Amino acid sequence: FKEHSFSVIFSLIFTYILLKLKKFIQECLKKYFSALMG
Repeated sequence: FKEHSFSVIFSLIFTYILLKLKKFIQECLKKYFSALMG
């Protein structure tokens, strides 16, 4: 039971971090491309 709940929590944290990273990378790309086009 403990291992199962741990894996669930881990996957939640992992998903959260991935979403944050994705958003961060998208923002960086937007700034980069606007600088290129600008």
